Amino acid sequence: MTTSSPIRVAVLYQAIDPPVVNGVKKPMKPGGYKDSSADIAYCLSTSKPSASSASQDIAAISVVTPVAHPDVHENDDYAWCFPDTEAGILDAIAKGATHLWANTILFASHPLQTSVRIDAFAADVKVIGQPPLQVEMFDDKEVVNDMLRQQGCFTMPKGWTLCDPNTSASASSSSSSSVPSVGTASTNIDDATLRQYIASLSLPYPVVGKPIRGRGSHGVRVCHSLDEMVTHAAALFAESPRIMVEEFLEGEEGTVTVVPLPKSSDTAATATTELPAEAREGKQYSALPVVQRNNHHAGIAPYNGTVAVSTNSRAITAAEAAQDPAYALVQRECERAAELLQPTGVIRIDVRRRHRQPEIQSHSVNGDRGIHGAGPDDGDIGDPVQERFYLFDLNVKPNLTGPGRPGRDDQACLSLLAAQELGWDYGRLLREMLATAVPLDELRRRKPADLSGANTASAS
Repeated sequence: MTTSSPIRVAVLYQAIDPPVVNGVKKPMKPGGYKDSSADIAYCLSTSKPSASSASQDIAAISVVTPVAHPDVHENDDYAWCFPDTEAGILDAIAKGATHLWANTILFASHPLQTSVRIDAFAADVKVIGQPPLQVEMFDDKEVVNDMLRQQGCFTMPKGWTLCDPNTSASASSSSSSSVPSVGTASTNIDDATLRQYIASLSLPYPVVGKPIRGRGSHGVRVCHSLDEMVTHAAALFAESPRIMVEEFLEGEEGTVTVVPLPKSSDTAATATTELPAEAREGKQYSALPVVQRNNHHAGIAPYNGTVAVSTNSRAITAAEAAQDPAYALVQRECERAAELLQPTGVIRIDVRRRHRQPEIQSHSVNGDRGIHGAGPDDGDIGDPVQERFYLFDLNVKPNLTGPGRPGRDDQACLSLLAAQELGWDYGRLLREMLATAVPLDELRRRKPADLSGANTASAS
């Protein structure tokens, strides 16, 4: 179905520092995603749908920018995108935007959710992105992981939540009720108390320590001993009173992009139109091909701002996936995770196998004191030398850098690498994502699924 009205897209970048939520603060992205925001705006302004594109029925697309005619050769990211402030959003709408691409971190108090001045446009303006109320909750990795674990059908690593013993929280891992209501990280950590606390957990080193509300690889480190864990925990507690620890999965790492399916024939087709009709029937979301991550630094995939993902990642081919059923299995698990969380935009889930070696071992789900259950056991999945992937990090705002502007040829994001395996270019991926747009008033009404009890039961 052809959309009758022209689409005018304005891309928003992060200009607002995220608030403290339950004592934990998500660090702001340096530059506020203005690089990818400019990439999106430039590409949409220059790309045209191919004859084979399922999104070719979308009406003509134009891009609204802060300046009338930005010069791509001036290398000015800000010329292509608007700040996500109330003033920036209203400026974009005043300039004629019908669609706002929320390439930013949203939260419950974000202007997209709360601004009275934007109310008048909420029924008519559409948003590419996630509901702010959902993002605030799902940016908490503890909440998401606990929610998935409690379903009993997701393959998850063992995990612990640690509360800073030098804050007003009790010196134990516990539910969110023991977290200070005011976000104050410890500034004078008692090493002896911290060491005693962590030693009491009997962690199965190596483990990974990371922030509750992390961004990329910020604050993520593999710790091989109690000494390393104490040092790293002290650094993390200087930023937040609550942190996460997970078993270190040393096997193959991948990432899975999941795209919402159109809800009716009136919605422009999305990435899932690559599936046969019988595979799409009854599905709400579809996973793109798995992208394999390589060349880790000390066991962790490096920050994409330091090492372009196009240099250390590649999509698994259809032939490779056919030889190893674990790839299809993790794609289906990621789709089910999306069905549980109900995002309105694209998400990306990082996954990893437990072992480098292919031997299958038996793992107790609740065999260690205070451990979050792992989900389905490893086992024979068609080939006895293969092993399942574990879901360990869900990203509700995946990076969306891409080629097009001068000097950006190596900036394909992980989701684009997956899309390229389907034969798409950057413009095609963006147009398919554009088809997931939701009216702002509907986005504001969307709340997280019932998470009663999801943020509980951390290590004692």
